[in-house]
Amino acid sequence: MEAGEVYLDINGPHGQMDPRALTEGLNHLLKLLEKLQPADDKPEWNITGLQLGSYKVELRGRPDVATTVSRGLDELAERPGIPTGWSPDAVRQVTKLGKVREKRGVDDVRIALGKTLALIDEALLHNAEKSLERWPDSIGSIQGRLFRYNDSTWIAGVTDEVTLQTVEIKVPDELRRTVASAVTYDVCAWGMMHHNADGQVDRITLEKIDVLPDPGPPARIDELVNILGSDWTGGMDPVEVVRRQRD
Repeated sequence: MEAGEVYLDINGPHGQMDPRALTEGLNHLLKLLEKLQPADDKPEWNITGLQLGSYKVELRGRPDVATTVSRGLDELAERPGIPTGWSPDAVRQVTKLGKVREKRGVDDVRIALGKTLALIDEALLHNAEKSLERWPDSIGSIQGRLFRYNDSTWIAGVTDEVTLQTVEIKVPDELRRTVASAVTYDVCAWGMMHHNADGQVDRITLEKIDVLPDPGPPARIDELVNILGSDWTGGMDPVEVVRRQRD
């Protein structure tokens, strides 16, 4: 199999398969491939092979997209979550490919890409469907560095100090000037938190924002001398105190 080749196999008994299994299966596969291409890139996937009996369609197009599909299907076979480089819409096409299995005469549906042969089975579909479940919105806050703000879209970006992921902040009109003045500072952003398919906060509708105080420079060694006072051992020999702590 050459780079950029993608095979769709829809297996079933010869002469007994619903023709819509082919048309719908091919349609969902093409939409999956197109979802993973750059938005400004014209989709160019060409049929280079077609076998009937069981339906076998060979497509050829962008090798990088084929690789993204292959890795994503591997991830979905192992666990729920939006695969790397994918979008929820791309995962949704996989669940629609699963519906093709319900067509008359269809035994199974497979996608082959390189060394990957992905069986669109119950386990993979379960993970795909779980990936699309919405986590409930909740009120809460994050802390991190406010590193950007676009006043034309009223969107800011904060790097969450816990996850190190970028969280999009939707800024209301009354907080625009406050947010603009806080860029490059550490902040606490509070509001309605929206989650991605992995349960991580990826967007906040802002209701309040506070600039956190500057922690200042780290203390010098000479500033720590005698910080515990002269009687920090309670009259015991310092060596004995250290030994007891160690033991």
